[in-house]
Amino acid sequence: MKRCIVIGSMPVEFDLNSIICGEDFIVCADRGYVNAQLQGITPNVIVGDFDSAPPPENTRAEVITLPCEKDDTDSYYIARQIVKDGYTHAVFCGVTGGRPDHTFANIQMLKFLAKNGVDAKIIDKDSTYSVLTDGTTTLNPLENSYFSIFALDEKCIGVS
Repeated sequence: MKRCIVIGSMPVEFDLNSIICGEDFIVCADRGYVNAQLQGITPNVIVGDFDSAPPPENTRAEVITLPCEKDDTDSYYIARQIVKDGYTHAVFCGVTGGRPDHTFANIQMLKFLAKNGVDAKIIDKDSTYSVLTDGTTTLNPLENSYFSIFALDEKCIGVS
């Protein structure tokens, strides 16, 4: 399994080290490098237009600076790179809350990843988001939890 962990700019209110494995490739989106630093995580790459924080200094990570005016969010740029680099799994943290337009864009990004064969999810303190396409998935119920399903397209067929 080739997995990429993406740390975004929104506060991460759980221990990221609890989900990171030694083989994971760590990417920070824009100010996400601050979230990584706060938890003692060294990213492999930092990507962003750095509109939410200045570019990092004194880092061992590769830094990719994106233009401020662009068609995709920083996270979507990373998602395209995940597909291009052949990752099979991706976990995004720190990409919900804050600006609703970015949260919605990140949920749509999950659909792009799913359609391109990447098992991707967004994890925050209280929720896990994923997009299911053709196939079957099994969920393990958690005590005191909820499950919701919504269509991102006009219709869903065979949902049971």
